[in-house]
Amino acid sequence: SLAFAPVCWFDARENPEAASAVLNTAAQWAAAHDFKRVRGPMDGNFFYSYRLRLPNTQAQARSRPFFGEPVVPGYYAGLWRAAGFEVVHEWDTLEIGLLETLAKTQSAYENFQALAQQDSSYQIRGATRKSWSADLKRVYELFHAAYREMPEFMPVSWRSFEATYSHFKYVVTPETCLFLERGEKTLGFLLAYEDPLPFFLNARKWPAPLRLLYTAIALRMSASRRILIPYVGKVPGTEFPRGVTAILGHQLMRNIQASRRTKDHQILSCYLSTDSRAYGAIPNDSRVFARYAVFERVSKS
Repeated sequence: SLAFAPVCWFDARENPEAASAVLNTAAQWAAAHDFKRVRGPMDGNFFYSYRLRLPNTQAQARSRPFFGEPVVPGYYAGLWRAAGFEVVHEWDTLEIGLLETLAKTQSAYENFQALAQQDSSYQIRGATRKSWSADLKRVYELFHAAYREMPEFMPVSWRSFEATYSHFKYVVTPETCLFLERGEKTLGFLLAYEDPLPFFLNARKWPAPLRLLYTAIALRMSASRRILIPYVGKVPGTEFPRGVTAILGHQLMRNIQASRRTKDHQILSCYLSTDSRAYGAIPNDSRVFARYAVFERVSKS
């Protein structure tokens, strides 16, 4: 059961009175169903889309959106505030440096390498398009285990999750989609991929049967010049090895470096909670690409 009522699929013109009427109605419905907290925007569920990109960030004017980013008109945040909502949680997407990240995660990676030499059951495995169907079920279980303590978490059925993520097989590569395992047990995960948005937009010009083929080929050629890291985490209770996410991050940077994409590729670590431990692990000179927020209104009754 949720501790709040989510406001989904919000869309509005720049009219605070009209937007407030819609959001007030949503809050009244929530109160009538014993929800004291109303939170949004949340489109569908936690695994589909939530948050909105805040306006007036320094980088926003020169930052083209990426695939899945919750980009909305700049006035949206004002509409939520005008209806009595306040920011309850914030996230940043950060542009990180490859060499700086390698340096910051070097110690954790070296410790893991020493451990793996002593115990060969430890390994970092890359996912492939061929293995994705089997890996997806594991990802489903990992996401629910790693993210269930997040305030906006909403569990979904396997069928719904599969419908959302099965198409990721077209962007999966063994260099960017990584699992840290000990034998049959997965301890952590990092899923990254080339940003497919430019190709999805260009593919609209192509005949329907060729759109997916064009996008897949373009991604394999690394033509987007941008790598997204939207999902990283460890299984709760994993105490050893230390620094699971740092180990996986280091392996990813090594793989990117080996692919010779270092000079002209932008690397974005997506949606880091501003109050999370993971945020503190990011190199200090990382640039804020964009900031996002979820809004909440608490009933006084």
